[in-house]
Amino acid sequence: MTTLTNDIGTSAFSVETRASGVKILWLNVPGKVNVLKMSVLQELDHILDRLANDPGLKGLIIASARKGVFIAGADINEIRYLQGRGEEETYEVTMEAKRILAKLRTLGVPSVAAIDGACKGGGLELALWCSKRIASDSLDVALALPEVRLGIFPGFGGCVLLPRLIDTIKAVTMIAGGSDVGAVEAWRSGLLDEVAPRDKLMERAEALALGGKARRAPPSKQVKRNVPFGEKAVAALLDVTEPMKGDRFSGLRRFVGGVTHGVAGKQVLAQIGKRSRGYAAPLKAASFVLKALTMPLDKALKLESALFAQQVQTTESANLVSLFLDRGRAKKLAGSVEAAPFAAVAVIGSGIMGREIAFECIYSDQIEKVVLVDIKQEFLERGRDNIARLMAGRVKSGKLSQSAAEEKMTKLTLSTSYDALSDCDAVIEAVPEQMEIKLATFKKIDEVMAGRTYSNTSALDLDKLAEGVANPARFSGLHFFNPVSQMAGVEIPVTADTSPETMATAIAMVSALGKIPLPCKNHPGFIVNAILGPYLVMTAHLLAMGVAPAAIDKAILNFGMPMGPVELMDYVGLDVVASVAGTLFAAHGERLALPEVDFVGKLVSQGWLGRKSGHGFYVWSDDKTFKDEKTRKPVLSTPFTDLVREYNVGSTVMAEEAIVKLLIGVIENEAVRVLEAGVVSDPFLIDLAFVVSTGFTASLGGPLRHIDQMGVKTFTDLSLNIATGADLPGQSWRKNFVPCALLLEHAESRTNIYPPASSQSQ
Repeated sequence: MTTLTNDIGTSAFSVETRASGVKILWLNVPGKVNVLKMSVLQELDHILDRLANDPGLKGLIIASARKGVFIAGADINEIRYLQGRGEEETYEVTMEAKRILAKLRTLGVPSVAAIDGACKGGGLELALWCSKRIASDSLDVALALPEVRLGIFPGFGGCVLLPRLIDTIKAVTMIAGGSDVGAVEAWRSGLLDEVAPRDKLMERAEALALGGKARRAPPSKQVKRNVPFGEKAVAALLDVTEPMKGDRFSGLRRFVGGVTHGVAGKQVLAQIGKRSRGYAAPLKAASFVLKALTMPLDKALKLESALFAQQVQTTESANLVSLFLDRGRAKKLAGSVEAAPFAAVAVIGSGIMGREIAFECIYSDQIEKVVLVDIKQEFLERGRDNIARLMAGRVKSGKLSQSAAEEKMTKLTLSTSYDALSDCDAVIEAVPEQMEIKLATFKKIDEVMAGRTYSNTSALDLDKLAEGVANPARFSGLHFFNPVSQMAGVEIPVTADTSPETMATAIAMVSALGKIPLPCKNHPGFIVNAILGPYLVMTAHLLAMGVAPAAIDKAILNFGMPMGPVELMDYVGLDVVASVAGTLFAAHGERLALPEVDFVGKLVSQGWLGRKSGHGFYVWSDDKTFKDEKTRKPVLSTPFTDLVREYNVGSTVMAEEAIVKLLIGVIENEAVRVLEAGVVSDPFLIDLAFVVSTGFTASLGGPLRHIDQMGVKTFTDLSLNIATGADLPGQSWRKNFVPCALLLEHAESRTNIYPPASSQSQ
């Protein structure tokens, strides 16, 4: 016999009493998902005090009443609140949270976290304070401490408790990397005591709460044993998907001694520092985790709170929290306008872009039917095979079961006839980036359907495209970035005729694909390419000056971006770079002209396009730059080095700081121009778009926030200095540093680009 009550005066918990004497705290926080607010912890404090005095209590289980989620994490808005309250108050808040959570260990009976879904951040920290942790075998289970993605690290005990529970290297990488861990991997590492079938989860949780013995995890087939320590070995350990088998305190722990942590500890920290360039939180977190292992528990918990309080107040954390909240803001930009239905979506074109867009539509739970149209059956079959491979990748990664993948694939219909579009709600055309082909496609679409048409274009004039559709109010752009399956942002450029409902539908559809909608107005290059274009043109000028590709890329990698600009040009395709540069030159004139010694154009004319052809500035193999075995640096291609010799371009040594000032400065100046042109409704959209679509160092908050934080007047003065000599022969690139009117206005008035109320997302 069980009874379910809610007589404890709380809004987040209900109590179920089992006949065995075990009580279950069912967590159901008001709102979309369970988050660990301080108000929830205060309710838990009250409940635990009552349970501690309950003589009939035999064990305690904490579980979620919501399917697919245990606790998604802490309330981000509370982190934002603490960022304005100072270190002392933040310290007290985290210590109070730990005081409450510690009661889970002093009840006198076992406490068990029964996890069926996402268990992240503060949710995992709560679970770590419990005596035992059990999870279902569902693919929904994901355990993580992702706080570094917000510029902080765990502050409710995670940095101290996790490395005392599992292999040290695994703990360090979980905390410093913030990545998810699935149920089975967590079981094998010792983070979970048991994994049970979903329908047996509560039965097994009750057994553990009564003191029963947990079932042992099956052995891993991917275990690495007896790995010698050295730089490469540590790097390999940081990359492992399965933890080292054996004693929970094996791995790094036995090599750690005293505060210096020994050679192995230094190697781990060096690797993390190298992998987190541009971000301070990962290395600070890793350093503290290693230090905490040498401290008494109570002192380690206090130090964690002190360091957490310091890190919360940093600009890095403020920027990353703002960007996180901005993702939610972008999805709400439709306001009160309701989206039209989009249960059935068609994609025209089964090439690289089309098939990946179709895949994302198939993967979405909110889209029931996907029609893929192309001119030849063989193109469609090739597209379907590629979609199947993408789906298999999701299965392999543990995000999807095989049966669920097969069910999703049944949504797909292939057709060489536009008649298949007749019952679709919306169509996304992804045909080649040529005006005449797109206009001909729109004509065929309009003959068979009256739904909304969205054009996947990166640079074409949307107003000219709109002239080819029957109903311009039902038309807008929908610019996906390549590769679609990996890129989060989708620009939604509109014309003056695009209806609010068409925009709202695009925002809802992009959100349904799990991506970030970025509404904007028609503008050459829209948001991202408009800003990225000058960056790549500036890179071409540096190459023409004789600056080595490796020096350029290294400077930007050290700045914190995931890829250098020379490698980026190769990656996206030199033909694409040349095309976008041509479009922007036509729109903006001489400042965006490629240099006289135009290596991009010369390589394209010879058919060397970068990654897609195997040679560009670098040699490519399997979609990666080919590395020299000794130096591990990308190998320059013969076509490029031949051109360097032919045009007698000497090697120019330029300081890394100068390269960064030129390349990042040109990005930031163009971001202000895009804002001045009214391309977006709010500056946060420019920062969000550029961060999620190019990898711009997120800890800086985006190009516009970065200007504000370095000082608008300081940035303007630097730009004016670089712009000197812009009218001299061969110096047209300096025109990109001539401040626009909006930048000069802010510099003269000593005001920030962000309005005071918008500088941090609310």
